[in-house]
Amino acid sequence: MLHITSYVLLLDLFIGHHLAFAQTEKECNDVVLQQGQNYPLEVINACAQRRLRQNSPSGALNSPCTAEPDCGVETCVFGFRKDASGCRVSCQCSDGEGLYEGDIELTDLTKTFLLKNVDTGVPTPAPTYDPLVQHAAGRSIRLWNNIREGNNFVVPYAVSRGIGSSGRAAIAAAVRDFDANTCIRLRPSTRYSGRPYLYMYPGGGCSSPVGRQSSRQQDVSLASGCWQKGTVIHEILHSLGFWHEQSRPDRDSHVRINTANIFRGMAYNFNKMSNRQINSRNSPYDIGSVMHYNSYAFSSNRRPTITDLQGRPITTQRNGFSRQDLIQLNAMYGCTTTGTGGTTCTDNSVNCPVWARRGECQNNPRWMTPNCCRSCRDC
Repeated sequence: MLHITSYVLLLDLFIGHHLAFAQTEKECNDVVLQQGQNYPLEVINACAQRRLRQNSPSGALNSPCTAEPDCGVETCVFGFRKDASGCRVSCQCSDGEGLYEGDIELTDLTKTFLLKNVDTGVPTPAPTYDPLVQHAAGRSIRLWNNIREGNNFVVPYAVSRGIGSSGRAAIAAAVRDFDANTCIRLRPSTRYSGRPYLYMYPGGGCSSPVGRQSSRQQDVSLASGCWQKGTVIHEILHSLGFWHEQSRPDRDSHVRINTANIFRGMAYNFNKMSNRQINSRNSPYDIGSVMHYNSYAFSSNRRPTITDLQGRPITTQRNGFSRQDLIQLNAMYGCTTTGTGGTTCTDNSVNCPVWARRGECQNNPRWMTPNCCRSCRDC
């Protein structure tokens, strides 16, 4: 019998070799933006941007670049300066345009944090500001802890009329999961007039800044390809202060980044944070986190950009919270009670009980433990 881990690995390979590179206009509109959960976020965003710019050339990142300057090893936080087709035009560092790591909006606050805290291998001065947050989110990232009701923190939000019924259903499902497992309460902004709020709208892909920004309305882009519960949770977690899991300072002890397989000029999207400003609260590295890249993120050749230390593609998920996601979120916000049941013990798939009865908790603990902890009785 094919064990669950083997099945998921084969599925990841299929997605990486076939689906993640379906970026013609028809495939973007008919496949990627309809089945977004099966694609890396940067593919969804590229398709959403293409829909917004119908006349833009297809596959710009794959077009040949001529006479690019040789800048040596890339040590810029946001990469070297590039033109619209992704070709390097200068060895000067980019100021940070567009999205970082595929779906992070580069606001002034986010850029300031990254410039101080990304580990590029080049020594930088210690920060002079006071730390505000003690977590993997980064200590200068502001949290949504400005509205407290009892033991909970309220995050007001509004949804654009442009988000369709399936998108609204995905948002509602995400809100229920936050309610059930954390002390974060996403509530309609109409109840909190004049307070900062998240505004979810159908923009050019799936994206959000990290942490609470200075503006009253903080945009979270959710194009049609983002209308799945796990993707909505992913973007809301960015707004709440989470970075991608593979940005952790200890990631090289758990996964391998294959730079030879990354699109030219995109290696900066695999930077990791420095130990100086990241504190993961001794939580284990979590490949099953909803915040982890999949194996083929930014791949230029249909080969994995992220593997385990043995060189095998990793199995990730975009279904919803992992157990460690919930533990870290509740630790970040100092939750004394969590959700309606006071527990962070959940399964990420409706099939977990069946797999557990078949013995997969013992046969495939690496995948089952973070994703089916309730059925495996590991929480």
